[in-house]
This record gives sequence, C-alpha cells and structure tokens, in this order.
Amino acid sequence: MGQYRLFAGGLQPLVTPAVPRRSMSASKNGLEALSEMLAGELAEAGVRSNAVDPGAMRTVMRAEAYPDEDPAGVPTPYEISDIFVYLASDAAVDVTGQRYRARDFEWPEADIAP
Repeated sequence: MGQYRLFAGGLQPLVTPAVPRRSMSASKNGLEALSEMLAGELAEAGVRSNAVDPGAMRTVMRAEAYPDEDPAGVPTPYEISDIFVYLASDAAVDVTGQRYRARDFEWPEADIAP
C-alpha cells in the first residue's frame, strides 16, 4: 500500500485573459489529471492518490513575488497542514482520487484532529 499526494495549487481554467501564466496553469491542471489517473489505475494495488491545492502561503518566495502584499493575510504552511496530516492518517485509508483545497479543509466529524 502506498500513496501519492500531489501539490496542484491554484488550479485555474487554461485559456482565459485572467490567467497570465498559462503554462503554470496547464502544469497544475496536468497534476490534477495525473492524480485522478493514478487513483484509478493503482487502486487495486492499494495505492492512493490525491491532489492538494495549498493556495497562497506565507513563504519567502511569495514575499519576493508580491512585495506589497500584507503577509498577515496569508497563512503559513503550518496553518494549512491539516490536510496533509489527514491524508497520511489511518482516517483517510480509503480516500483516493480527490482534490482538496488546503485552506478549506475541515476534519471529518468521525475523525479527531490531532
């Protein structure tokens, strides 16, 4: 048994005037498609695959890219880490082929968050 957790952040439509970095959008959408394919093809082998969109995170790279942004409004990687803990836990043993937005994740009621 194994698992893949793909970081597919910021998935957007591929061809719109609002998407200035179409190549980045295409690669992220490709990761989501890869995750779905892996989930289907490897399910019988006990391998799970899920995509996670971490969204904007307070990192050095983001601060350099958006120097005028107030970092207080952007979560730290730690603040959005619950989804990764969940996917690595026994509570998610049957979870595969899903896409999650890290900022929107809430622990399922049957599970107890650490």
